Amino acid sequence: MLKKRKWIAGLTVVFALFLGASFFLEIANAAEKKIRIAVMPLDMRQIKHWWTWDLDVGEGIGEIIITELVNTGAFTVIERAQLQKILDEQQLGKEGILDPTTAARVGKVLGVQLMLLGTVTEFSLDTQKVSVPILGKVDITIARCVINAKMVNVETAEIMAAMKREGQFDRKGFALGRAFGSLQGLSFNSREFHDHILGQATEAAAKGIVEEVVEKTADLEPILVPEPAKITGMVADVSDGEITINVGSKKGVEVGDIFEVYRKIKEIKDPETGEVIMVKKEKIAEIETTEVVGSASVAKIVLLAQDKEIQVLDEVVKQKRS
Repeated sequence: MLKKRKWIAGLTVVFALFLGASFFLEIANAAEKKIRIAVMPLDMRQIKHWWTWDLDVGEGIGEIIITELVNTGAFTVIERAQLQKILDEQQLGKEGILDPTTAARVGKVLGVQLMLLGTVTEFSLDTQKVSVPILGKVDITIARCVINAKMVNVETAEIMAAMKREGQFDRKGFALGRAFGSLQGLSFNSREFHDHILGQATEAAAKGIVEEVVEKTADLEPILVPEPAKITGMVADVSDGEITINVGSKKGVEVGDIFEVYRKIKEIKDPETGEVIMVKKEKIAEIETTEVVGSASVAKIVLLAQDKEIQVLDEVVKQKRS
């Protein structure tokens, strides 16, 4: 009887582990099935800068769109910092990626399937006088936001969809001066902006764009994005505790990257052909880059195996960022 209970308990544990593994596998599969998309900060060049406070409207509206895309659960959206890094490397400003060909080029570097580009054609507050029974003339303030957007297929550089959405809200008895003043110092992700009529108009337009993106991609199959290639190189120089390696920013190296250092200890050859069929290596150190130029980087030693010294021709392999 006791053996039977132990057997049942063991089976229960195995079943629970199986369910747990299946659950995490489902999560991984769900992530793979999402469409990868990048959202550019919206172009504001058609809008006269009427606000006096420091507010990056194009970037702010872009962030609203990103949040709404993520909330659909259908997309993996590239982080703004990662997008900006690629734009800097490609020497493109915020308004330098408005044509589909450039968007596709940047999108391929990012490993995305779609790029969303947009222009804000109206972002306004205006006050009118309206007649109200008993009260007479009353101020009504109208907020409007209009967004034009293009969705670009990165693989083909084709514009998959062109969209236009607008949002409009008004409030009676809300003078223009008061409307301007209540926006001072607000950020796009603040509750106060969300509650303001301009915030409501902006969110309505942004959500409308996202609704169209969801609709236009309903039949689009996500593509599997390959893992980025490993960054590997060799030690080119060892001097006064500094290690120079032969890979730099052209290969994607950044200051603060960690490289593992390996030494070849044995080559195994095919006895018939003499061809090298396996190379055995040992890890002897870890180094961290402190200076990066186009084709080289300088690094400091952060970990060194006992009785080992880094030498020219040792192999270096960049660690994956966690």
